[in-house]
Amino acid sequence: ATAANLSVANTGTLVVGAHANAAGTSASAAAGAVGVLQVAAATSENLSIVNSGTATVTAHAIASAVGPTGTATTATGTTGVGPASASAVALRLGQIGVGATTGAASVTNSGTLNVAARATANGTSANAFASAIGVWQSVDPLPINFTNSGTLNVLAAANAVGSTGAATATAKGYYGSAFGGGTETATVVNSGAMHVTAHAVAPGTAIAHAVGISVTNAPVTTAAGTPPVVTVNAQAMNGSITNSGT
Repeated sequence: ATAANLSVANTGTLVVGAHANAAGTSASAAAGAVGVLQVAAATSENLSIVNSGTATVTAHAIASAVGPTGTATTATGTTGVGPASASAVALRLGQIGVGATTGAASVTNSGTLNVAARATANGTSANAFASAIGVWQSVDPLPINFTNSGTLNVLAAANAVGSTGAATATAKGYYGSAFGGGTETATVVNSGAMHVTAHAVAPGTAIAHAVGISVTNAPVTTAAGTPPVVTVNAQAMNGSITNSGT
C-alpha cells in the first residue's frame, strides 16, 4: 500500500481478558490480551489513538503439574509430579508501522489504562513469564508522539513454584521502539500518573523489571568480507521526554 491512515478514539469502557488454565502430569499455559493494536505497512503512515475512557486488559495463565501427597484416603497436600510453564502477555494500546518514509504515530491518553499480566507455574520444575505494557509504539523510523495526562496502572507478576525453576516479570508504562535504521524522533510528555510494578518469585532465578518510560532505536548490523566482519552501527535518537506527573 502507498498510504495508511488509521485512527481509533475511545471515550467509553473497554474490557479485554484472556485466561488460560492447564493441569496434568506436565502442564503448559499461555494467555495473551490486547486492547487496541494498529498495524500498517505502507510508504506513508499516519497512526493515531486517542483514549479518554477507561480500558482494562488482563492476561492470566496458570499451569499446574501437581498431585496429592499421602494416600487416597488421607491426602495431606499436593506436590509436583512434572514440569510446568506459564506465560502471560498483556498490551493496552499498540502501534506498529513498517516500511514508511513519511508520516507519524501518536497516542494520547487522558483516561485510565489498566494492564495486568499474571503467570503462575507449579510443578517439579516451574517456569513463569509475565509481560505487561501500557502503551507501545514500534516504527521503522517515523516520528512517535505519546502524551499522557491520565492514569496508567501496569502490573506484571510471575510466580514459579517447584524444586527448580525461574520467573521473569517485565512491566512498562510506555515503550517506544524504532528499527530498520535511520534517525528516530520521539516526543514523550507525561503530566498524569504512571504506576508500574513487576513481581517475580522462583526457587531458582527470579527477575523483575519495571520501567515507566523507555525509548530505543535498534542498531543495524552488517557483515562483509571473507571471513565476514560484523559491524554494529548505532542509530541516532532525537526528541524529548518531559515528565511533570508521577
